[in-house]
Parts: sequence; C-alpha cells; structure tokens
Amino acid sequence: MAAAVDQAPSSFPSSPFVVEGAVRPWGDGLFEYMHPRPGALHVSELTSIAVREGDLVIPTDLDALFDVKGRQSGKVDGRVVLARDNKTVLFYPDKPFVPGDSVTVQLRPGLRELYFFGVGRYFADEIGQSVITTREGDLVWWTQEVGKGGGMLGVTPRGHLVHWDKQPNDTAETAYELNSTYQLDRHTISFDGDSAILVAYTKTNGTVHNVVHVLDADKNVLLEWRTIDDFIGAADPTLAEATKDPEDAYHTNSAERTPDGNVIVSMRNCNLVLLLSGKTGQILWRMGGHTNDFTFIGEDMDPPFVGQHDVQQLADGNILMYDNGLQRGIGGTRPSRALELSLDLNKMTATKVWSFTHPNKMKSFCCGGVQKVDNGEGNPPTMLISWGYTGPFFTEVTYEENPTIIREFEGLDGHRGLLQSWEGFSTERPRLLLCSDANTQASGGQPSIARLQDWTMHFSFNGVTGISKWRLYIGADSDVPLSRHLMERSKTAFEEIITLQELVDTMAARNVTLTTDSNANTTDVALYVRVVPVKGDSELLRPSKALKVPLVVSSRDEESGAVSVSPPRSAVPCRCYQPDIGLREHLGRPKPERESPVVDMVAVSECARACADSDKCETFFFFEDTGECQMDEKKHEGRYGRTDLHSLGGVVSGRRNCMYERLA
Repeated sequence: MAAAVDQAPSSFPSSPFVVEGAVRPWGDGLFEYMHPRPGALHVSELTSIAVREGDLVIPTDLDALFDVKGRQSGKVDGRVVLARDNKTVLFYPDKPFVPGDSVTVQLRPGLRELYFFGVGRYFADEIGQSVITTREGDLVWWTQEVGKGGGMLGVTPRGHLVHWDKQPNDTAETAYELNSTYQLDRHTISFDGDSAILVAYTKTNGTVHNVVHVLDADKNVLLEWRTIDDFIGAADPTLAEATKDPEDAYHTNSAERTPDGNVIVSMRNCNLVLLLSGKTGQILWRMGGHTNDFTFIGEDMDPPFVGQHDVQQLADGNILMYDNGLQRGIGGTRPSRALELSLDLNKMTATKVWSFTHPNKMKSFCCGGVQKVDNGEGNPPTMLISWGYTGPFFTEVTYEENPTIIREFEGLDGHRGLLQSWEGFSTERPRLLLCSDANTQASGGQPSIARLQDWTMHFSFNGVTGISKWRLYIGADSDVPLSRHLMERSKTAFEEIITLQELVDTMAARNVTLTTDSNANTTDVALYVRVVPVKGDSELLRPSKALKVPLVVSSRDEESGAVSVSPPRSAVPCRCYQPDIGLREHLGRPKPERESPVVDMVAVSECARACADSDKCETFFFFEDTGECQMDEKKHEGRYGRTDLHSLGGVVSGRRNCMYERLA
C-alpha cells in the first residue's frame, strides 16, 4: 500500500519524503491527473471536468478540446479554461448535469473516448464565534456567526483573514465558491502561494463522503480527491466503532500542502492520516487506523494517536499533530497531547521524537491543534497548543525534551488557535456607546443611575491593530470639531471605559463649560462626544460617530448660561445591549443613502422600553442610521439557541426583560 521511494532531490532528505517522478496513471498512461476519475459515481451535478498531462500547455484551440455527452442530457456545451499552473485544462458546463446521468468525456484530436462518470446529488448543513487576540491574550477582534462551528480559518499569504460563514441564501454555490454542490467543511483551509486547499463533503447513500480540493486564485480546481473513489472494500478505513454514526465515518478535519508538494490529510473518525500525491491525487501512504502502512517506534500508546486534529508535515519531514487521545470509546482515559513523529519511508517506520501532555491531563474529544512557532533568528522555536473545547484556549511551551509552559490563555475555548502575523484595518467607524449599570448598584439589586460615576462611555475599534491611544472630543452639536481634544488616554484594553463623572471633571479642569440660552427655561442639555483612535505615535484613524449624551441641568449661571449637570433621566442598562449584533436576515437590508452622524442612546432606550412593555416582544433591534425599532417574538439567546444572531454594524439589540431584571 506504501508508494515506492526513489532518490530524493538534494533540497529534501530522502527518508521522510515521497518522490514520484513523472507519473501518468490515468487515461491509459496519458494523463497525470483526471477529474472526475474514470468510472466515478455520485459526482456532483455542478462538477467541472479537468485533465492534466503534467507538461505546460500552449493555450490555442482549447475551446474545441472537449466533447461531453450525457446519456440523458445529450451534448453538453461549456467553456474551456487553462488554469494558472498552465498545465491543468478544465471544462465548465453551461448548465448542471442531470442527476443520475451517465456522462462520457472525449478529447480531440480524433475524439478519443477517455472515460465516463455518473452524476449524483448533494446535501447541506450549518456554523459560531471567532476571536483574534494578541500573543499575550488581549482581544483584538471578534465576530458572531450564524449557529455553531468553524469561524476563523486562517490568514492568506497576502495577510487577509479567511472566515467561514454561511451566506444568507444558504446555497452551496455561494457558501462554497466552487462549481460543485459539495458543502464547504468548516474545519480548515490552507494556502500554498496562490493556491488554496479546502475540505468539503457530500452525502451518498447515507454516508458522508469527504472531498479535498486544491484551487488556484481563479477558483479552478487543480486537484480533487474523494473518499468515495479510493475507500472501497478492504481499502476502506472505516472503524467498527463508526457504525454507531455511519453518516460521519471519516470526518476530515485538516488538509495541508507538504514541503515537497503533496497533500497531507487528517481523518479523525478513522484515526487515519493520508498522504495524497499533489500530482495525481493518488494515496501515497496511510498512517494510523486499520489500514496503516507504518510501524511505530518509541510510542507506548496503542493506538499511537486517536481522533487527531491539525496534522502537518514540517520542513524536516516530521509529522506534527494534536492527538486528542479519545473518540468513539477508543483511547480510554488517556489525556490529549501534542505529538511529533519522525518518518523513515525506506523502513516505513514512524518514531516519536517529541510530545507534550498538559499537567492537568486534559482530555479533548473535539477539536484542538498544534503549531511550531518560528521565533526568529537566534531564538529557539516554541510550540503553541490549542486544547479544543476543554480549554485553555492555548498553551505555549518550550520545544525541548522536558517542555515548560511559557504562557497560557484561559477563559475561552475553541476549535483551534493559530499564531500568525496580521495587521488589522477596518472600513467601519470605532464604536462609542453610553450605558448605566457598569459601576454600582442601589439597594435591592437595581442599577444606580443617580450619580455621574454610575454612567459609562464605552469605545473600541474592532479588528484594528496598532492603536496606542485614544483622543476624546466634545461639542454642542453632532458636528463635533476635531481641532482640539479634551482627553487623551493610552489604550489599555479592547474596550476603554470612561465615566461621565470623569468626563465632567476633565471639562472643569480644562475650563470647558456647557451653556444654554440664559433666557431659556430648559431642564435638559445634550453633550456630543466623539473619539479618535491614534495608531503608533501620531496617525489619526477614522473618528467615531458623535454620541449624544443627554444630561439634566441641575443649576444655571443666569449671566453666562453655564450649567451644572446631573445624569440622564432614564437608565440605559449596559447588560441590556448587544452592540453590533443583529439577525442574519438583517444582512440583506438595503443601506440608507446617508449614514446617521449620531448615536442616540435615548432612542435606543425608548426601543428597549417599547419591547419591555409589549406582550409579544422578546428581543429588540434598533437601527442607528434609520432610527427604526424592530421587535421580535423570539428570545435569540442560549449557546446553542443563537442560530440566527450575526455581527452587523450600526445595530443595537437586546432582550426584553433586562430593563427590569435585578442584577445578580
């Protein structure tokens, strides 16, 4: 089952890497790669057709290259594309194939018949929350996705975030931007220059079959591998325990390019790691499970790994993985760990060279990952370990025989943590809001709103890195001048907080007064506040909207009109609000022609109270730019019940009962 190993190129040691040379296993020895494979069944009705000889292609007369006919659909028209590798030629049909059809593919010249394949059908599925922190664990960015699942998948070579989320219309074509009806798996994506490796799945005869795709920057599929093509008979690695959950017998959770150009794949539910040829898509070797090709050395665990995640091949050829240690009753009570194995493909051995188990002996059935961190020239590497849904979020340890913990981030759990260089920008504005129960409580457990110190302004800039400080400006109307700031504060956290008492005291110290018309008999006055983040030493970023702070006049100087102020009249409880969280259906709302320059917390409070006074409202949504208050009969709460809440700027939402609930 293992591939023969030839002499390796000088850039790689011979032992851990497979060297194939020029291979053309498809089409009677004419092609290095073909998709779909000859005789393939249950192929997506939106599939493309691809061939690759292995040599560079001169892009002339490609339009007439393919002749595609379906037994039911007849002649199939389409367009022909040469992928960016200048080797792979793809045929994209103008319309989907007919489900259940048998399709014949011929190539000119001579219309030589290559093969046929059968067309199947597809199915769909669902998705959680993503965060970005600094290496020290300080929050930088967060977002709420629809439902539960993957979220953050990584960073592209260009520094762009890759983020998994469903599209509002839920179609496979938009959720997964490929011309096939496979569903994008939320576990992983990896990059190799301009190409990306994705994992997808499709359901056939009650079994979820897994698919690995390699795409170029134009989304052309350079390589597709399917479990349904290779896992047949004795070659099927399905474990006996998987019969308890036959729909998810394989569960591919990672697929990455190896240093020598192949693709390494992890399948959790059969305790299997595969190496796929980057040229042909054929299996080169199998590690783990009951179709294992290797002998394990120096390993006292049996089986050597169970339910693994995040499998990689390092530059030296070693295999690094997060060994969960248990799944489907296999593994007993053994704890999870990070594991590194050294390969010898001449002897087909895998030798344990490094591992780390947390002192707390944590056991993680789901998720997790491990990353070898290059800390720069002259600094030893470290290992960053994510523990899945058992927490902590990650642990960084020394890379030595007896590892020690350098740092640990608790308080969160998640699928996997990644440490990557990233600089964040935003097209949105910083967020600035006002609320009332952040500091103290009156007797009886109700929030106190009687003092200025009981009211707090909260400001942050989600996803933006490099902020060193904030500047705060005030004005008498929404057009707050930015010529001179009232306050400057060093950035200390993701969200900075200033009390109204601190604001008023600073105004007094700077001889800044609020005034009204001395002849007016008004008891209310509004102060408008804006904040501007400062990046580095002096780069001013985009300012926030103006926050309207409603105050009550407690005294007035009749001659100058200067006033002393008290807090707003009505409470705006901080715990009531979810800033920038709306419903998934709100993503498709038309944007107003003009952005509202003001955040009016009085209007937000009125919306919250209208919901609280309604017998039918459970959740309210206030849209800042239009002033619309939308009330919903659903609660939209609970870890697994929040299937339709989604990050959305310019909306403030909250629950009905929080306006009158006692604080715990």
